[in-house]
Amino acid sequence: MTEENKLEKPSNIVEMFKPKKWGIAAAKEQAKKAIADLDPSTMEHRLGIVFDDSGSMGSQVDDKSKIDHAHAGIRNFTAQCNPKDTSLAIYPLNKTPQALTCNYDVLNLYVGTIRESGGTPLYTITTKMLNEVDLTRGVVFSDGSPTDGHAGYGEEYDKDLKEDMINLAIAKKIPLDTIFIGYDGEGGYDLLKEIADRTGGIFVHFKDAKALGASLKYLAPALRGILMNAELKEKIQRGETI
Repeated sequence: MTEENKLEKPSNIVEMFKPKKWGIAAAKEQAKKAIADLDPSTMEHRLGIVFDDSGSMGSQVDDKSKIDHAHAGIRNFTAQCNPKDTSLAIYPLNKTPQALTCNYDVLNLYVGTIRESGGTPLYTITTKMLNEVDLTRGVVFSDGSPTDGHAGYGEEYDKDLKEDMINLAIAKKIPLDTIFIGYDGEGGYDLLKEIADRTGGIFVHFKDAKALGASLKYLAPALRGILMNAELKEKIQRGETI
């Protein structure tokens, strides 16, 4: 027996008796590897979600907070997405963002760590997302008005962050779907509608965050077409399941 064979035999024996995964466990392992091999920057749908984690999202709705319903909304959204053609990035208003990924398990684990804090720098964070990620579409949800209408001091204070953000989305041809959580006439309603209208996105109005949790999924690629039907959109905005 050669010296080479002497060295190979022990490793072959170890491999022979190494536990192997079969059935569902093997399929899950294979699926994880397939997702890990995907390049999120090449997906047909590359979506960025601006997640409102401002202090007001901590208020209660039934037995849960608004932000808990937002967590559920993201989980339901990802359940309607296909990692083979859709990658997602999450940009909270007050937390380091989650980069574009096809791994929805990782994304939902990250979303679960988002808690309410700080203000509503909606223009700043949306602009940051548009500049940092090569998106095909953005989704923005909020329950209030932005707190970053102007920036800096002196000449910089006169910079219109809203117009800069909208013009950037238009220039990059990235529609911004927007969601307002609250009642007609409250701060933020008209603004979010304007953003959607001017960038070619869809505006959705939910009176409470519970409806957001159940119906954010309708902005996923596979279901977004339903919102083109005015009657169905009205039902969805009332929190009804289609």
